[in-house]
Amino acid sequence: NRPLSPPLPIEPSRMFDGQLLVRVRSADNRPMSNALVDPTLQIDGVYSIGTLLTTSAAGEAVIRFPSTSTKEISLRASKDGSFSRSVTWHLGTNPVVELIVTSP
Repeated sequence: NRPLSPPLPIEPSRMFDGQLLVRVRSADNRPMSNALVDPTLQIDGVYSIGTLLTTSAAGEAVIRFPSTSTKEISLRASKDGSFSRSVTWHLGTNPVVELIVTSP
């Protein structure tokens, strides 16, 4: 049996120090609670499917990401069979995205 190796330190590029606020609204501009937010992140040139998030009572969710290696995040929201259009957020722009969910 060999001794256990010490854990490796977290790479600075993998620290999830960035955050993006997502606001989901209905077509009549009301906050949409319990909507699913489906993010896809471009990290180091590779697209990765993010974890599905559920919005709060205020219709908001926060996506955390490694700020040094994430270039863009594509988002789409859904609830009860209705969807928003897909929106792409780019690093360095306003860290708030609004998605409008409309009926099918």
